[in-house]
Amino acid sequence: MKTTQLCATVTAETMEELCQKRDQQDGADLVELRLDSPRDPDVRAALRGRQVPVIVTCRPKWEGGEFGGSEEERRRILLEAVDEGAEYVDVEHNASFLSDVLERRQGRVWWCRITHSPLATMMSMTAIAQCGLRELKWSKLLLQLTPYTPVQN
Repeated sequence: MKTTQLCATVTAETMEELCQKRDQQDGADLVELRLDSPRDPDVRAALRGRQVPVIVTCRPKWEGGEFGGSEEERRRILLEAVDEGAEYVDVEHNASFLSDVLERRQGRVWWCRITHSPLATMMSMTAIAQCGLRELKWSKLLLQLTPYTPVQN
């Protein structure tokens, strides 16, 4: 049984380049599509023809990403990713539209990136509990709780 899985992150200035890079990730079990990097993100194009599951991310500048649009634009992109069948959507615990994403994904696996502090984790779990999804199955809730550590060369 395979226990280690590889997630490849793909960024690009254009959607065409993003999709080409997505399809070149041989050996990846999962591909993170950074829709904050293209000039004109297109969710349908990003998801069309994918060969492996994806995490759709649209990280705002205030979180270290490249997305310079409004929070409403980012909300639209991430909700469209949910509607178009993205396997995972990465949304920050303090995003103003977290409850919208949770409600839209109702009953399906989703991804929530949690800031790596006990207080932030507690706040995130509170936000999840407050969004009114009493039917949410916690076994289907994926939480990234370990900090990302880049490999040192």
